[in-house]
Amino acid sequence: MRKITSFVLSVVMLLSLCGLCFPVSAAPEGTAINTADDFLNMAAEGTYYLNADITVNVSYANAFKGTFDGNGHTVTVKAPMFADFSGTVKNLTIAGEVYVTDANGAAFAVRSSNGIIAENVTNNASVTVLGTGIIAAGLVCEDVATQTDKKNPPSSYTNVVNNGEIYVESAAGLKPTAAGLVAFADSVVFTNCTNNAKVTANGVCARAAGICARVSPVKGSNNAEAYNCVNNGDITSVESYLDTDGVSVGSGAAETAGIFANVGVKSNVGIYRAWGCVNNGDIKGTYRTSGIIGYAYGSGTNQYADIQFCINTGDLYYGRVKSNDGNVHDWCGPFIGYTNTPFTTVKYNIDLGAYIRDPQAINLNPGMCFFGCSSADVMQCDVAGNYIMSKDSFVYYTYASSESNAAQRHLITEVDGILPVTLEDVKSGKIAYEINTLAAADEFGFAEGYAFYQNIGSDNVPTVDNTHGWVVLSGNSYVNGSAEADTTAEATTEAPTTEAPVETTKAPEETEAPAVETEAPAQTEAPAQTEAPADTEPAKSGCGSFVAGGVAILAILGTALVIKKRD
Repeated sequence: MRKITSFVLSVVMLLSLCGLCFPVSAAPEGTAINTADDFLNMAAEGTYYLNADITVNVSYANAFKGTFDGNGHTVTVKAPMFADFSGTVKNLTIAGEVYVTDANGAAFAVRSSNGIIAENVTNNASVTVLGTGIIAAGLVCEDVATQTDKKNPPSSYTNVVNNGEIYVESAAGLKPTAAGLVAFADSVVFTNCTNNAKVTANGVCARAAGICARVSPVKGSNNAEAYNCVNNGDITSVESYLDTDGVSVGSGAAETAGIFANVGVKSNVGIYRAWGCVNNGDIKGTYRTSGIIGYAYGSGTNQYADIQFCINTGDLYYGRVKSNDGNVHDWCGPFIGYTNTPFTTVKYNIDLGAYIRDPQAINLNPGMCFFGCSSADVMQCDVAGNYIMSKDSFVYYTYASSESNAAQRHLITEVDGILPVTLEDVKSGKIAYEINTLAAADEFGFAEGYAFYQNIGSDNVPTVDNTHGWVVLSGNSYVNGSAEADTTAEATTEAPTTEAPVETTKAPEETEAPAVETEAPAQTEAPAQTEAPADTEPAKSGCGSFVAGGVAILAILGTALVIKKRD
C-alpha cells in the first residue's frame, strides 16, 4: 500500500510541475457573447468577446463605444452588425450577405461617429446597396467625426481584409460611393490592409476605390495615410447620365483608384500619403483615374499628396463618352489622376499597367498624363525615380484643361524623374537596385524606413517586405546580397515599421511595353492574403521548461529512493 501511495504522490508531483512547462492561453477580457440575443443586448460601452460563431439578422441599434473581440470566431450577417460603432474591434471574421435598399450598407458598421480602431478583421460578406442608398463598403460606410478635429487620435485600420464583392447603384441624381474597406473617412491610417474583391459604383458622379473612396472630407486637420496596403480587385465607376424620365443629369463618374479615390477638401490641413502600396486590379473609370490616388485636393503646403514606393500592375481604363454639363475633360495617370499643388510628391514608384481609352470618348484633352492639374507650378513638384512601362506612349507630364492655365501643359520629356522600364528589367532586380540607389542619395522627402526587396529568380516584382532579399550589383548581374555591405543601402537599411503585405501579382513574361490603346497581357491573379491571426495574448508559462523538467526529474528520483528504502 505504501508503495502505491508513494508512486501516486510522485505522479501527482510530476504532473503539477510539468504543468508549469505547458503554455496556458490567456482568456479574452470582458463578457462572453454566445448568441445573437447576447450581441443585441450588449451595453454600449462594455467589453465583449465572441465565445461562439453567431448569426446576426438585425443591426445593433445603439452607438457602441466599447471593445468587441471576435476571438477568432465568425459572425454571419444579413444586415450591418452595427448602426454606429466608435470603439475597438479585433480578431473578427464576417460572412454572409448584406442587401440594402434605400439605405447605406456595410458588413460591419454603417457609421463611426467618433473614430474606430480595427485590427485583424476579415470581411467575406458581399454588400449590395440599391435605390436611394448611396454608400456601400466592406467594413464601414462613414468613419467621419460629427465635429471638425474631433478625432484625436485618428481612426486606424490594421490587417483588415475585404473578400466580399461591393456594389452600389443609386437612383437618379444621387452620387454613389463604394469601397473595399471604408467609403468615407477623415483622420485615418490604414496599415497592411487588403481588398481582394470587385468594387463597383454605378450612377451620376460615381466614385470607387479598393481601400477608401472619399478621404478627409471634413475641414480641419485631417491626414489620410495608407502604408503597405494592397488592392487586388477590379475597381469600376460606371457612368450614368439620365434619370428615369430620360432627363439629363450630372456628368458621369467621378474618381476611381486602387487605394484612395478622392482625398482632401478646401480649408483642410493634411498630407495624403500612400507608401509601399500596390494596385493589382484593373481600374475602370472615366474622369480622374489612377492606380493609387484618383484625385488629391491641393492647397500649397497645407495639403498635398505623397506617394512613394508604390507599384501599379493593373490596367487603367479611361475616357468620358458623354457629358451634360459641358465638362468634356478627363485625366488618367499611373499614381495620381489629378492634383493641384507644387508640393505634390511622387517618387520611387513602378507602373506596369496598360492604358486603355474608351473608343467612344469625347474628351478634348489628351487624358493620359503623369497627372492632371490646373494653375499650380507643377514643375516644382518632387518627382523622382518613377519607372513606367508605357512611358514612351505618354505625351504629357501634366495637362491643365483650361486655356488660362496652358502654361502647366508640360511634355513628359521635360521631366527627369520619369523613366521607361521593361518587365525584364523589373524581374531581373535592376529597378529595385536603381530605386534604392536613388533613395539612398535623397536628402529630402524620402519615405524613411522604406526600400524595395526582391528574391532574384522567384519574385517578378519588388516588394517592401524586408523578409525578401536585398538586391546588389555583382559585375553585370543583380543578385541578392547583404544590405549592410551595400553602400547604396546606407539610407534604406532600416526595416519598415509595419509588416508588408503579401507578394504582389507576378508580372507577365513579355518584355515589350504594350501600346497605349491595346490591352496588356493578362496578369496572373495575386495570391490572396491569408487570414490575419487572432490578436490573442501570447501563451504564458510559469517557468522555463528546462528548470521545470529538472525539478520534475529530481522529484521522481527522490520518490524512487523513498520506495526503495521502505522495501
